[in-house]
Amino acid sequence: MKGYLFPKGSDWRKWDLHVHTPASFHWKGQRFATMSPEVKNDSFKTMLDTINNSDVSVFGIMDYWTFDGYLEFMKVVKAEGWDLKKTVLPGMELRIESPTNYRLNIHVILSNHLTEQQLIDFKSDLKLRLTNRQLSDEALISLSDHLGNDKKTVMGFDPENMDIAEKLKFGSMVAEVTKDSFVEAMKNLPPNQGYVLLPYDTSDGLSKLDWSKFPIADTFYLRLADIFETRKQETIDLFIGKRTPENLDFIDEFQAALDNIHKPGIAGSDAHAYSEYGVYPSDKMTWIKADPNFNGLRQIIHEPETRVCISQNKPNEKTSYLVIDKVKFSDNRQLKEFSDAWIELNDGLNVIIGGKSSGKSLLLHYIAKAIDPKQVIDKTGSKVYDFENDTNFNFDVQWLDNSTNYLKEDLEKKAIHQITYIPQLYIHQLADEKGNENLRELILNILLQNSVFSEFYQERMEKISTHFADIDKEIISLFNTQSDRYNISEQIKKMGDKFNIISEIHKVEAEITLLRISSGFSEQEVIDYNTLIIKRNENEKEINRLNSLKKAMQDFEKEVLNVTDSYIKGLLHQIELFKNQFVNDEESSIYANVVANGLAAKATPLVKEVKASVTFEEINSLISSSYEDKDKINLALLPFSEKFANRNRLETLQKSLDEQNKLLNDIYEHEKLLSIATEKYNQQFSNIIHEFTLMLEIYANVNEELNKPQYHKISEDMKLNSEICFDNKKFFKQFTDLFNRQKKLHRLLSQCFNENDEFIFDSLENHIVRVRLVFENIMSNEEFKLKNAYELKTVVLALFSNYYYFDFNLIQKNDGFMHMSPGKRGLVLLQLFLHLSNSTHPILIDQPEDNLDNRTIYTELNEFVKSKKVNRQIIIVTHNANLVVLTDAEQVIVANQAGQQAERENEKYRFEYVSGSLECSFTNEEAQSILLKKGIKEHVCEILEGGQEAFEKRERKYGF
Repeated sequence: MKGYLFPKGSDWRKWDLHVHTPASFHWKGQRFATMSPEVKNDSFKTMLDTINNSDVSVFGIMDYWTFDGYLEFMKVVKAEGWDLKKTVLPGMELRIESPTNYRLNIHVILSNHLTEQQLIDFKSDLKLRLTNRQLSDEALISLSDHLGNDKKTVMGFDPENMDIAEKLKFGSMVAEVTKDSFVEAMKNLPPNQGYVLLPYDTSDGLSKLDWSKFPIADTFYLRLADIFETRKQETIDLFIGKRTPENLDFIDEFQAALDNIHKPGIAGSDAHAYSEYGVYPSDKMTWIKADPNFNGLRQIIHEPETRVCISQNKPNEKTSYLVIDKVKFSDNRQLKEFSDAWIELNDGLNVIIGGKSSGKSLLLHYIAKAIDPKQVIDKTGSKVYDFENDTNFNFDVQWLDNSTNYLKEDLEKKAIHQITYIPQLYIHQLADEKGNENLRELILNILLQNSVFSEFYQERMEKISTHFADIDKEIISLFNTQSDRYNISEQIKKMGDKFNIISEIHKVEAEITLLRISSGFSEQEVIDYNTLIIKRNENEKEINRLNSLKKAMQDFEKEVLNVTDSYIKGLLHQIELFKNQFVNDEESSIYANVVANGLAAKATPLVKEVKASVTFEEINSLISSSYEDKDKINLALLPFSEKFANRNRLETLQKSLDEQNKLLNDIYEHEKLLSIATEKYNQQFSNIIHEFTLMLEIYANVNEELNKPQYHKISEDMKLNSEICFDNKKFFKQFTDLFNRQKKLHRLLSQCFNENDEFIFDSLENHIVRVRLVFENIMSNEEFKLKNAYELKTVVLALFSNYYYFDFNLIQKNDGFMHMSPGKRGLVLLQLFLHLSNSTHPILIDQPEDNLDNRTIYTELNEFVKSKKVNRQIIIVTHNANLVVLTDAEQVIVANQAGQQAERENEKYRFEYVSGSLECSFTNEEAQSILLKKGIKEHVCEILEGGQEAFEKRERKYGF
């Protein structure tokens, strides 16, 4: 059947290439040979239903020594008019001569397009060892006559009573074909119509052959096989040349035995009953990414690493909301120019090809614009095709999760999906831009398209901003504290010299003592009087202490209320932002409002609670009590004062003493305040350095992330290097230039500034030390003179501004990005887009090969694209055959516009598209449309220059 049967291209499907029919002598149940015609017909119907109802797409019939089961089944299906929904391939399980103590198992899997006669001819080319007769039932039966009774007995037969059926079974159990006849039979098949399938570590496989004793036989069979049967991943790794820690010691020798040709591994069910079809031992299922036909099987020969996989689950399944499933033009205009049929897309690599002005870029443009119109406009401008202006024209993009984007829809209602769109020449416009700053910005923008890195980076940058904001606040507080220290120091100076005051107090106290003695105080009165004086002094100190404490509490209350008020305002702002995220989502909005309003309700009374927690009742009570004690002490002193002979002088002295004591207590309190302010200043100084250090540690953390393999290693020969740099020009302008540099900063701090007064930056650790040193000096060293217009606070704020950035360099084969040609830069940037931008969302690229020669595409771009399509859907418009064939594209879409070229007309519409896999190959001259006249392979060879050569390169890769 000709045509585009699988428009989605190469998909992963289950294949079971090892099942038997009742034609096999080991069948579990009645064999065909003993069935009546009716029973045989029923058996074939059961076989048909089993195949059709299975989730396996392709079956290979592997009966022992015969094609009879396959041929009879296909004849009955045709004669009965049954609908066979799956592909069934003919095959045969044989044993071949080998230097082993067991019969080496070998299979052939053949094309279902071979005729019955070609299958008969193949079987006839096989010669049995010992008799050298052509393989046939008669030849198998004759082996019984050539082997002694002891051999029949050991095989479980009664030599004297063997009928024809038993002789046939015995012959089947002992027969071996000759190597030469097997090789000749394969050689006589039409090209690419049959493959050798050799069990390796399954039943009677090659792994049991002692290669150390029979190296030639081992190498012969390794090279003879096209496909190996195995269920072990470690064996598959050997066949596809994949190095692992387990095989490093011998994989080179193993590959040499294979002639350095990578070969695929598969596993079948080895079913000997219909109920066992598609039931794989240990769930080791064979998945092949190809059209479910013999052409599809051929693809695992060309791409054994990527086209076949043995696993329980479907390989490389991508997240449904990250895969575009299908697209279509919704053209309801009076003169329709597009079909409204869906254009299917594969979840791997899709390439769109066609002649000039065939609608390739148009299709890619509308896919991108329906999903992310802003990105398309940002990169291409306001480009609009004429169709777009008509209200009856639209374009639909359906994702695998069944959500849909439309070209014309309310942006607020648009389903949110992420893509990267690279229009034609966009990469090369970027590559032509000059300067490191542009490169830094470009690479960072590409990095930020990776959602994982973007989230990490934005979080770290927010923390850095927070640290800088905290540093600025701390600097302002530091200068406020410095101002407080200065004011306190000035107040202490105005109060006088502390030691002179103490001396004056001692002098006054001495004179009062003399007055007391001259007034005739008794010994007890002296004791009582001195006790009261001590109490009065202590009371005065307590009153001063309590008043200072009250003042400090009042200042604290004011600061706390300011901070709390700012916090509440910020919190309420965040609550509003949170609620606003869900204004268009009623269900989520209800839940968000409950959470937000509950938090707001708790936050609003917070200011009152804080204010209520700072109370003055107790301190006021203590102050009041102290004043009451003062009155009691003064009252107790009154009798003593009246006894003094010179009361006027006493009062004068007492008043002077009170004033001096109060002054001394004030000095003590201010010295405490100065000590507290100095401690606060030192702590703020340390806080600034601490915040600065934490901020730089975050920069280091980001740089460490950037140098991890997922970002650093773009390919085997391309690396993205990242380092933290210091913007010395910005620093000079914002900081250094604020100083009067008649005396160079280098002379004042040579360990921090070079001879040109440029700040020295070599590592983050040393940088922190130097910044601290500069900070200490400008705060204390008067030799650092500022220009008249600037304040010290401005300079310190400038010292701790953000002068840090990440510098990037792309290195490929020791060639730095800025030294590459524009074409090479374009290739490197494309690889960067594919590697660094989000590794999971679709990427759409229009003609990435522009300005690249075929050799560069062949040697560098192809393998890179192949490695990236595993993790993300890629859609490419291209004119280059290598980008289609050698990347092993899963799907090819062929575009055609009617009227552009002679003999390239469409079936119905101005723009038409067909799609399929690279293995889709046919010609159909009866078709009216140029697109339907041939398959994908033929279109690639015709439309793309070098198409045929690209297919030949692909086949030559492993010597086929």
